[in-house]
Amino acid sequence: MTGDPAPPRSGAVSVVIPTHRDRGFLLEAIASVLPQLESGDEILVVANGCSAAYLTFLQEQQGPALRVVVSGAGVATARNAGVLSALGEFVLLLDDDDVLLPAALTTLRGILRDDVTAVAACGGVALWRAASADIVDTVVMPPTPLAHHALLAGPPSVSMGAAIFRRRALIAVGLLDQRLAPADDKDLWLKVGRIGPLKTSPVVALRYRFHDGNESRKAAVIALAALRVFDLHYALTPARELPYVPRAVRKLVGWHAGQLYRSAKDHVLAGEWGPAFTNLRVIMQVRVFEMRLAIQNTWRRVLHRDDGRSTP
Repeated sequence: MTGDPAPPRSGAVSVVIPTHRDRGFLLEAIASVLPQLESGDEILVVANGCSAAYLTFLQEQQGPALRVVVSGAGVATARNAGVLSALGEFVLLLDDDDVLLPAALTTLRGILRDDVTAVAACGGVALWRAASADIVDTVVMPPTPLAHHALLAGPPSVSMGAAIFRRRALIAVGLLDQRLAPADDKDLWLKVGRIGPLKTSPVVALRYRFHDGNESRKAAVIALAALRVFDLHYALTPARELPYVPRAVRKLVGWHAGQLYRSAKDHVLAGEWGPAFTNLRVIMQVRVFEMRLAIQNTWRRVLHRDDGRSTP
């Protein structure tokens, strides 16, 4: 996908929020962003294959700092439409069921203003359960820019809603690839990370909500998609980073195996044997992937002894 329909507003942030039907969550997300807007900033609510009634509701929310963009179905499609319609120099991709925490825009925007080489600035994430509002965990970013091997490791390393990107960088890498969903966000991070530094902040920028509608609850589908994206980008790993790959693989495998075990247990308790066996089968695939990468990475290190080359 190419094209840059309008010159960006220098220093401005466009917050892109795809939405399908969650009115209450959406209004809460918008309310978390509005107080943080500066002159020239905007919110783009992207109607993601929604009903006519919901589109009417969205259009009623429009104002000086909020526009509605209509796109086809699919979160990646909606995000891409929002980026291409954005007027800001910077873009933040916020899910409609998450909340941007105070000072997030100011902090992350400041990082990109101060470092013109950086292509993104990302903060931490507070994970919480919608039913109880209890914080489950908090992920804080490391003090150094995110390296390729750290991005390969995948969740819970980074979150789209806790980061501001340079819009031109997103367009330069072709935006999100719907074919890689639901790991298209991981693919985007890895693509953007190859063209410039991904700076970090210790500030917790996002409150990520766990609830029954989360895409991330589809453990088997997400695990297989994540392995596919890992394979695509592992081939581009510089030789100098190969020693860090085993740790990235262990983190990736450990995360997804844990999610799959918990999901399988939940299905068993619910008497849903088909999905339970699917999760167990994918766990086996994840472990085979781990062994294959160990052999492949060892072989690459033997062939390319810290010479900085990439193996196609």
